[in-house]
Amino acid sequence: MNLDDFVMKYAVVLSKRSSLKQRQLVLAAVYEDFTALGYTVKGVTEKRKGRSSLNIHIGDVSSAQTLIIAPYDMPPRRFFSKGYHPFREEDNILIKLLSENIFTLAITVVALAAFWLTANINPILSYVILGLFSVLILALIIVFPLGINCAYTANKNNSSLAVMLKMAETLKGKKEVAFVLLDHVSLNHHGELMLSTLLAKKQASPTVIYLDCVGYGDVAVISGSPDNQGMAKHYVSCADPSLRFETKTYENNEILMSALNRFPKALNVSVGILKGKHWSVPKVRTPQDTEISETVIEAVASTLLRGLKA
Repeated sequence: MNLDDFVMKYAVVLSKRSSLKQRQLVLAAVYEDFTALGYTVKGVTEKRKGRSSLNIHIGDVSSAQTLIIAPYDMPPRRFFSKGYHPFREEDNILIKLLSENIFTLAITVVALAAFWLTANINPILSYVILGLFSVLILALIIVFPLGINCAYTANKNNSSLAVMLKMAETLKGKKEVAFVLLDHVSLNHHGELMLSTLLAKKQASPTVIYLDCVGYGDVAVISGSPDNQGMAKHYVSCADPSLRFETKTYENNEILMSALNRFPKALNVSVGILKGKHWSVPKVRTPQDTEISETVIEAVASTLLRGLKA
C-alpha cells in the first residue's frame, strides 16, 4: 500500500474512533492489511469504568521477543498548541486546561448571560434556562472528560501504524516480532494496562518499542530509562542516514509518569523538530495534523529492522 492510500484509508476514512463500532472498523482494516502479510490479527476487548477498550494484536503477542506498540485512539483536541512532547505531553498547562474546558467555559458564559437577561423578565424562566444549561454542561463533562476529540491524526496515531505496516512487509509474519495497537491511551491508559496485565499473566518480558508520532520532523529521538540506554544506543547505531537519530535518557520519576513505566525493557521512539535546544512534535492534535512523510516512515522502519537483526 502506498502512503497516499494509507493516509486516505486510516487518517481520513477511518479517522473517527470514538465509539467501539468505529474502532472495530479499524480492526477490520488492520486485519485485511496484516493477514495478507502472514500475520494473525485479533481484537482484545475489556471494559473499565463504563467504557470498552479494544486493543488490536498483530502476531503472537504472548511469545514474541519484541513488541512494537502504539496508541490508535483519538487524542483530545488542542487549541493554540505550541508542540507536543512524548513524555511531558504539554508544553503549557494553561493550553491543556483551556482545550479541555473551552466549550464548557463558553456554555457557562452563555448560560450566565441568558440567566441575567431573563431574570428581570421572568424569574422562573431564568432558573429553567439555568437548569437546562447545567444539564448540558454536565453531559459535556461526562461524554468529553478531556475535551473534544481531534479527528486529524495522520502523525499522532496513524504514522505509527504506517511504520508497523512497513516493517511487516519485510518481516512477513516472523514470530519473533509482534505489534499491538493500544486503545484509550489518551483517556486513561487502559490499553497499556491491558497489555501489561496480559504479559504478566504469561510471565513474558519482551522488549517493547513504543511508537509515538513518527511521521514528520527532522530529528528522531529514541529514549528510555538509564537502564535501557544501551539498547537505545544500539538502535541509533543502526540509524538510517536519511534521518538524524539521537538518544535521550529520562530519569525514573519521568518514566513513572509515562507509558514505559509498565514495561521494564522499553524504549520510546518519536520524530520531531529541533529548534535550538527545544525539541517537540508540531501540529499534532490540531487540524494541521494531516500529512506524514514517506521518507521519515521508511527511515524509522528501516532503523528498527536493522536494530532487530543486529
